[in-house]
Amino acid sequence: FFRFVNMSLPWAKNVLGMALDDDAMQDIPAPPVEMATHVMFKMTQAFCFLGTCVIGPLAALAFPPAGTRTLAGVASKAVAYGSKGAILGAPLGVAAAYAKMRTLEPEAVRDRCFRLRHNQGQVRVDRISTAGALVGGSASMA
Repeated sequence: FFRFVNMSLPWAKNVLGMALDDDAMQDIPAPPVEMATHVMFKMTQAFCFLGTCVIGPLAALAFPPAGTRTLAGVASKAVAYGSKGAILGAPLGVAAAYAKMRTLEPEAVRDRCFRLRHNQGQVRVDRISTAGALVGGSASMA
């Protein structure tokens, strides 16, 4: 838990677009947690996309209970499978990250985190992912 808290402040500032000096960019207190968070975002995005755009529509068309061959039925299945994809993607992302990190030296993980922090395109994707997760989670609770 404390590794996550130590990681969260500089990582969150970077994701939110706040300026960090070079010392803060190089200070990565918990590289495994930072890497696992990034991979979790990627896997959640991928599984959510596949569930929404591929598996959900195919399931609605291939195994149609009454009323799913309509546009509303396909959309309903797409949303349902997208949600299932997000639920599956998060823990699988963390597991995949830690499985990969077992094969890497600690310095290689730290280097990858350092490069991710400097890659503005990747930071932008993580920012959008975080915002999307917050908005989606809030909307689902309403």
